[in-house]
This record gives sequence, C-alpha cells and structure tokens, in this order.
Amino acid sequence: MGAARNDFGIGISSNLPPLGERSQRLRIVSETWNPQTMIMNVSAVASHAYELSILNPKQLRQVDGAEVARHGSELSEIRIRMPADDGSAYVNGRIIFHFSPSSSSRTAEKKGYR
Repeated sequence: MGAARNDFGIGISSNLPPLGERSQRLRIVSETWNPQTMIMNVSAVASHAYELSILNPKQLRQVDGAEVARHGSELSEIRIRMPADDGSAYVNGRIIFHFSPSSSSRTAEKKGYR
C-alpha cells in the first residue's frame, strides 16, 4: 500500500457487535487540528485497549496518550488503553499527535492555515 506523498491518515477498524450486544468500539468524539498538532478526543469501554492504523507515520514526531508500534515507513499502529472504570460503561481519552517540523507546513497548507 503506497501513501500519498506528505499525507497523514488514521484508520479505525469497525466491527459490528454480536446481535443484541452493545458496541465496544472506539468512538472519535472530536478532532482539533493546528499546524503542529492534532488532538483527538475519544470515548471507549473502560480498561479496554484499541489499535488505530497510521498512514505515513514519518509525519509524526511524537504521540501522547497512546503507544506507537511501527511496522514500516508507510504504515504503523498506535495502541490506546482506556482508563479504569469510573462507574460508567464508556470513559474518555485523548491522543495528541505532534507533527514533525518538516511536515507542519504541509499539514498547515492542507488544512487551510496558510
């Protein structure tokens, strides 16, 4: 799979729950972009771990709130573990993607910040 040059993307596997069961999938609540970072607020089942695919991880300098597992120069995964149960079925989490300086200007142009 080839990545578009200087492009960044996130992929989430989506499986349907068994008939009559509640969903346990990761939900993206919001995304906030600026030229240096993308903040993604998520909601998911307490104490569960989730994996997201990252397209073109070379665009990233650092990821806060998740663990990066690289699988090559064009595709990798991040793993997020949700906090322990606070009495509700779903809990909130946050992932902050910090873009490398060389990609910040390209990301800013793509998002209309320049």
